[in-house]
Amino acid sequence: MKNYWFITRPKRKLISVPEILSAFIAGSLNDQWTGQVGKHIDFEEVLEKQGLKRRGDRRDQGGSGGRTYVSWLFSLGLFFKKDGKIQTTLAGDALLNGEPPVEILKHQVLKFQYPSPYSILPAVRVSDRFRIRPVLFILKLIMDNRIEYLTQEEIAKIVITEAENESEKNFQYIIERILAFRNFGDSVLPTDFNELYPSRSGVQSFDKTVSMLSDIANTFINWIEYTQLAARDEKHLKVVPGQEVEIAEIIENSPNLITRWEDEEYFQRRYGVDPWHRKDTRNLNETRTVTAQLIAQKMVRTKFLSMAAKSPITEVNTPIIESIYSSTGITHSIIEEELASFANGALDSFEASYFDMSLKGRDQCREFELATVELFQKAFDFDSSHVGDKGKHPDVLAVSEDLSGIIDSKAYASYTISNDHKNRMVHNYIPPYINKIPNLEFFMYISGGFGKNFDKQVELVAQEANIRGCGITANNIIKLAREYKSNNWKPCDLKRHFTLNREIRRADFT
Repeated sequence: MKNYWFITRPKRKLISVPEILSAFIAGSLNDQWTGQVGKHIDFEEVLEKQGLKRRGDRRDQGGSGGRTYVSWLFSLGLFFKKDGKIQTTLAGDALLNGEPPVEILKHQVLKFQYPSPYSILPAVRVSDRFRIRPVLFILKLIMDNRIEYLTQEEIAKIVITEAENESEKNFQYIIERILAFRNFGDSVLPTDFNELYPSRSGVQSFDKTVSMLSDIANTFINWIEYTQLAARDEKHLKVVPGQEVEIAEIIENSPNLITRWEDEEYFQRRYGVDPWHRKDTRNLNETRTVTAQLIAQKMVRTKFLSMAAKSPITEVNTPIIESIYSSTGITHSIIEEELASFANGALDSFEASYFDMSLKGRDQCREFELATVELFQKAFDFDSSHVGDKGKHPDVLAVSEDLSGIIDSKAYASYTISNDHKNRMVHNYIPPYINKIPNLEFFMYISGGFGKNFDKQVELVAQEANIRGCGITANNIIKLAREYKSNNWKPCDLKRHFTLNREIRRADFT
């Protein structure tokens, strides 16, 4: 039995969950899964073919890799077994139907709890001393002004081992323990720490135990970052600026833990309620017959969701249809029929990937810059180009007949404009382009989040450069793109947003 919080992690991040769920359901809906080794191997092979799982990393030939991915989906409340047959929850259905994955999985991550049908699985077996929603508890900790942030080490050594329940007494105890650890380090840990929390290998070594617990802590941090409520600022997990009100409301309005965790269908149907329903009232006795065409449709959706997670798709066009046809062999008519509901694209599926890029820091910023170029081309109809490789240039130049601007992508969780960055924008970035492009009317910063003084800093850049500007978070630029498409705006309609001389917030365009 595991004497600490535990979650399965075949993937470090949740970005690929929709496509993996789609691949699983394509071969398993209304069918038996438990004990069907052939089906487990088939699923593992599908994941490898789709590029969702590395080839050659199988621990055995019995499909255990595929079962690990299925356990992951189960832990998130996306399916359950009814009379032994696989059924999707409302949240699972919503993901398969192309609803915004960040909203759905945020909803699930916040509700993730111990105990649950997942936590009592024979291969998991988390100690029944835990009665807690881990993500909610961590968010509550970093909202507390005595704590303000958590490191991976603090989560590994203190939180996931000692936070047992959501009582005020336990919460205050964990705060005291974290503060003590910050002051005195490992000396505050139990002397039998590695015996209390042995590594999964069974080796009772302090370093092995810490390494194992750190992997789990890192997974929880990745889950929390997916919600876009908190993110790592270097080594510290902090609330994303501007999300304090939402987190406070989530904590204030959180319901009680779900009961009857031994009853899989009862629990999972309640856990798996999506953000747009209050309860699951479906009659699952009226099951849909699984046909070859239904499987083909699910395969199409799996491939499409995979494409949408990697690149901003604003419409289903001939190249997308041909790409799916060439990789699956499924007829054009089935592809077109299945993707009809995505006629306006799938920007929501790209949101998680883009937000993830916005947190990677300077060492991996090129991917973020190139994605920004693509976003402004496909979603905002600009003729955009990557100019950041030229030295003393901004990352992106976005040009249209009516409105043009320069964009700096900053892959930080809480970006502020330093004096050096201000001087680069004012003296290096803007002057060459303002002389070459007549309608250059804005500069923009895109980041994972912004610091408290960002608005004043933008105003100062605007005053010195004599051109208006703005900043916008990675998640809000995707939401703005969705508004842009649904309202049939043109680039000129964005001028009022891009020249605010402050951060563009969601209330500015919704």
